[in-house]
Amino acid sequence: MKRGVDQPLNWKRNLFFVSVAQFFSIAGFGFSLPFIPFYIRDVMGITIESERSLWVGLFAASGHLALCLFAPFWGFVADIYGRRSMVLRANFCSAILLPLSLLMPSVFWLVILRFVIGAFAGTVSASQTLIASNTPSEKMGFAMWTISSAVGSGNLAGFMLGALVVDACGYTTAFLVSGVMLALAGFLVLFGARERFVRTSSLREQTLKMHLSLPRFGGVWLLLGLMATSAFVSAFERPFVPQMTELIVGQERAAIWTSVVLSG
Repeated sequence: MKRGVDQPLNWKRNLFFVSVAQFFSIAGFGFSLPFIPFYIRDVMGITIESERSLWVGLFAASGHLALCLFAPFWGFVADIYGRRSMVLRANFCSAILLPLSLLMPSVFWLVILRFVIGAFAGTVSASQTLIASNTPSEKMGFAMWTISSAVGSGNLAGFMLGALVVDACGYTTAFLVSGVMLALAGFLVLFGARERFVRTSSLREQTLKMHLSLPRFGGVWLLLGLMATSAFVSAFERPFVPQMTELIVGQERAAIWTSVVLSG
């Protein structure tokens, strides 16, 4: 087949590489982040339960807050520089920043770092946008479910293997493995995924054309409300699952049982 500019992208190839990358990315986060309550106690020295719960809540909230604030900005940048670059940004920045948790001198700076990670992360939405931009409309449902399957299986693998690594090798190894897996995800997208993106305007031109306005009431707001409610219910207790599990099974088996509960 003759290669040319007008040759369509191989959406199946893109879906394969992005899905595998998403598996490693989510597994990388799952290797270390679920065990932060134990890390705050064992490494940061926060042993008073009420104080530890406060910092665990702040840690979880800071990441979600950053993602909420910066996601529209990255969407704006993606319209100028392309979707593939946003997937690379999310994976490589997370690969560098997440292991830096080991260098934080106090739990306060750990929370600050979590905010920074949240600001540069967002691998799921970036991957979904990239796939949606080059997948035929009749295959869109299959493609989105494939990404969702990669996210679910990545969570399962990350939680289970992360617990084993934390128990056997400690937190340092878990954070380093997280970074390696996120970097691997980035390289899979870098060398495997393709995007045909034509830049139509510069950052300055796009900024000048931008109009800040809220959509009218309708289906968009209803959908946003449902998503926000679902996310709130999930995030309300999820950060404290490790501590609740620890109260039931004890410290020695808390990590492995936390992974089982979170995987369910």
